[in-house]
Amino acid sequence: MALRVFSASFVAPVPFDAISLNITRDGGGRGVDPLGVVFAPTAAILEAFHQAQDEVRQLRRDAADISIAFTGFDALALLARAERVEREGWEAFTSDYSAEMRVCAGMKATSPRWTEAEERAVGRGVERRPEAWKELLRRAAVMLRCSCVEVTYPVPRPLRCHRRLLAGFLAAMLAKDEGEVEALPR
Repeated sequence: MALRVFSASFVAPVPFDAISLNITRDGGGRGVDPLGVVFAPTAAILEAFHQAQDEVRQLRRDAADISIAFTGFDALALLARAERVEREGWEAFTSDYSAEMRVCAGMKATSPRWTEAEERAVGRGVERRPEAWKELLRRAAVMLRCSCVEVTYPVPRPLRCHRRLLAGFLAAMLAKDEGEVEALPR
């Protein structure tokens, strides 16, 4: 039977048959799982992604301030820049995290598909851990968990989180991606 993969932030309930797997390096205040930490992005790529997110938030705040005080043309330019920074930040994170997971899954430097991205991942300390992937794929059901939350204000935005990327990688390895589990309403 194929691994069933769910994903959610720490605040969502765990399906009764799934094992909760914390895929962060620091544990998010919930203890570090020795298997889960293998699938966590390195601090370097997380920091770069968070810096891009901070810049996007500031650009959107500036756009809101300008649109209140002046015409909306300058605000639109800032919003367009925010969209570009957000897109480029996510694309860079996706590329870097994908390379980290390829190395972790066992890709060797002798592979014809080895690129500078994998070389940089090794430079960030990523090690080959194919046994961790095998262990994860042997499980019946798992919920990939981290502290990322979906942004819904002021406008719903797609979830940009490594847990969804990892779920996709596992699905490519014939796991069944059951999707994101929503947090319980407060």
